[in-house]
Amino acid sequence: MVVGSRKKSVRVSVGKGVELLEGRQLMAAHIVGMPGAFATIQAAVNAAPAGGTVRVDPGVYHESVVINKQLTVQGSGFFPTVVDGALVATNDRTTSFTIAADDVTLAGFTIQNNSDLNHGAGIVIDPGVSGTKILDNNINHNVTGLYLANDSTSDPAIIRDNVFAFNNNPGQNNGRGIYTDGGVSGGLLTNVVIDQNVFVGNVGDGSSGNPEAAVDLHAATAGKQFNVSITNNLMVGNGKGVFMVNATGINISGNIFTGCTDATSAAVRDEGNDSNVTITGNSFLFNSGAGIMIDQKFAPSPSSNFTIRGNNFLGNQKGALVIAAGGYTGTLNATNNWWGSFFGPSSSGQDALITNGNSVTSSPFSRFPIL
Repeated sequence: MVVGSRKKSVRVSVGKGVELLEGRQLMAAHIVGMPGAFATIQAAVNAAPAGGTVRVDPGVYHESVVINKQLTVQGSGFFPTVVDGALVATNDRTTSFTIAADDVTLAGFTIQNNSDLNHGAGIVIDPGVSGTKILDNNINHNVTGLYLANDSTSDPAIIRDNVFAFNNNPGQNNGRGIYTDGGVSGGLLTNVVIDQNVFVGNVGDGSSGNPEAAVDLHAATAGKQFNVSITNNLMVGNGKGVFMVNATGINISGNIFTGCTDATSAAVRDEGNDSNVTITGNSFLFNSGAGIMIDQKFAPSPSSNFTIRGNNFLGNQKGALVIAAGGYTGTLNATNNWWGSFFGPSSSGQDALITNGNSVTSSPFSRFPIL
C-alpha cells in the first residue's frame, strides 16, 4: 500500500518511559532505489527484491515482521524506529522480527515489549538460517532479546553494537539477552560472533529460581554448539554473563562482567561437558557469585581443555575461579591472571582460586591489574 502526505509528528512518552515519535504521523517504509512508500514494514519487505534494502521512517510500528528473503532492513538511525510486535491480546505482543532467510541484516531499530508466551523473543532467527547480521539495535523489555541460530561454517552470524536491556518479561526462556538451544537453532549452532554489545539487567522474572544469563548457550547434548566468539562486550547487572553447557570452541575475550546478581553461580558459568574454551583478557568485577565457575550441574561429563589467562578478578564474592570436585579433567591453564592481590590467588574467600582437587596451574600470575 503506497502512502501519501504525512501529518506533523508529535513527541509523546511511550512504553517504558522512552520519549519517541508518536504513531499519529503517517509512517512509512521505503525500498531503496524504488519510488513510493509503504504503510507497513511487512508490505515493503514483501515488495522488495532479494538483495535489496528497506528503510523505515521513525515512529512506533505494531507489527510482527517476517523477513523471508535476503534483505537489509534499516531503522532511521536518527529518531527511534520502534517495533513492538503485533498485539494479540491485552498487554500481549508477538515477536517484532522473524528472520526466515539467509544473509539478512537488521539494523537501527528499537525492539521492545514482546510478551507473548508463544513467541519467546523480540527477534527470532529461524532454525537453520545462516549469515544473519543484527547491528546497532536497542533490544529491551522482551521475554528474551534474541533467539539465536546459525548452521554454516562459512557464513557467520554477527551480533554487534546492540544494547540488550531488561529482557525479563514472563515467558519461556525469559531473562536472557541472547538464548539458543537445539530447538531454537534447529539442532546445530556454529560460527557466531557476539561483539561490542551492551547487556544490562537481564535477570529473569524469578520463576526459574535463579537469575538468568545475558548470553545462554544451552545445548542439551554434546557436539551441537561450537565456534562461538563472545568478545568486547559490556555486561552489567545481569544474573550471569555467559552460561554454557555441551559447547566446544568458545572464545570469551575482552569483556567486562560486573554486578552479576546470581550469588550461587558466576559471571561465566560452565555446567558441564564444555571443551576448547578460551577465556582471556576479561575483567570480572564485583560480582555476587564467582568470576568463573566450572561444574557438572547439567551435563554428566567433566569439562576439559580450558585456557583462562590474562584476566582481572576483583570483588567476586564467592571466588575468582571455582571448580567443583570432578568438574574438570586434565590440567587447567590459569596463568598470568590478576587475582585482586599482589600476592596471587588465595584458596578461599573473595577472588580465590578454589580447585576442589582439580589440577590448575596459576603461576606465574600478575601482581597488578592488567591494562
